[in-house]
Amino acid sequence: MLAANGGGTLLNILSSASWVSVPTGYAASKAAMWSATNALRVVLRPQGTQVIALQVGVADGSIEVLADESTRDLKSRLSMKAEGFCPWLDQQLAGFVP
Repeated sequence: MLAANGGGTLLNILSSASWVSVPTGYAASKAAMWSATNALRVVLRPQGTQVIALQVGVADGSIEVLADESTRDLKSRLSMKAEGFCPWLDQQLAGFVP
C-alpha cells in the first residue's frame, strides 16, 4: 500500500530494552525487533518509505510520552478556548492535503 502511494512512514514502537541485554525473553524479542526495524529501513527506502523506531523507556509510571517539541506544543494548547485554538489550528493546517 505504501509503495503504491509513493512511500510513507512506518513507525515501530520499541523499548529501550532492545539495546540492553538482560536475562529475559522480553529484551531478546525487543532486540530482534530493533534488528528487523533496521532491515526494513534498507528494504523500504527505495520505495520512498521512511522507517522510524520510537525507543521508549518510561519507568516512572507515565502513560503518555510526548516525543518532540511540536507534540509538546500541541498538547499545551489543548486546554485553550476554542476561539484561540481553532485559528491556531487553521494556521498550522494551511496547505495540508490529506
